[in-house]
Amino acid sequence: MRSPDRSISPVSAVNNSLSLQIRRLFSLHTVQRVLISLPVVALVACGNQAAGGAAGAGKMPPPEVNVVTVNQRDLAVDFEYVGQTAGSKETEIRARVPGILENRLYEEGSRVKAGTVLFQIDPGT
Repeated sequence: MRSPDRSISPVSAVNNSLSLQIRRLFSLHTVQRVLISLPVVALVACGNQAAGGAAGAGKMPPPEVNVVTVNQRDLAVDFEYVGQTAGSKETEIRARVPGILENRLYEEGSRVKAGTVLFQIDPGT
């Protein structure tokens, strides 16, 4: 049988070194120092207010604000809307005769009867 190899690999040496550093970091003495210094740091960060610092020392002044008095009054209710309209039926008007239109003889949107003259055509064309 072979005897087990007792040499230490480089990875194992790094792990042992790291383990030793972690143990030193979390030793009882280090933890006690941190726990004692936390309240001191908290007091300094708060500006010594808990230790009897001057009231209002180092504070920002209150911001300026505008004050408006509201008066009750009647207002007209007015609604404005943007929209488009379209007819329910659309009709195309096409010329059946050649020529140039001189005049439109109907009012747009009005009703017309069958046979009513709608346009005046230039007689020279």
